[in-house]
Amino acid sequence: MVRLVPTAVATLVAMATLGAAPAQAAAPRLKIAEIFYDSPGADSRSTGSLNAEYVTLLNTTKRTLKLKGWSVRDKTGSTYTFMAGVVLKARKRITLRSGRGTDGSGPGGRIVHWNRDRYVWNNDQDTAYVRDPKGRLVDSCSYKASTGSASVGC
Repeated sequence: MVRLVPTAVATLVAMATLGAAPAQAAAPRLKIAEIFYDSPGADSRSTGSLNAEYVTLLNTTKRTLKLKGWSVRDKTGSTYTFMAGVVLKARKRITLRSGRGTDGSGPGGRIVHWNRDRYVWNNDQDTAYVRDPKGRLVDSCSYKASTGSASVGC
């Protein structure tokens, strides 16, 4: 006959009744860090005004991501797809500006341009979606404008 000490019995009973602990959801490899949806001043559609509207993405992994085929889109379906040659180092950020410009590096990290002549992100509310090259949704961020704020951290 096997004798179990009371703590071992309690542990076995707890494991049987509770089951395994639920797994934590893994962080997306490419996460929306911030959306700056309302550029300062009048919405003049100037290059400066368009580029003051942007979304910043964060590589949450410990390795470089090749972004070819990854996409960002808004609720209405306006979509930006990253081209070949765009890479994002581990734990670094990339900023996608709405207007025209030369892609490269800036003070906050890598910068790319959507090259649009219209705004992407609505000033009142919108949703940003990030999809991997296979079209799978990996992150999203919704916002409703609040007084005194022109951006949202996701």
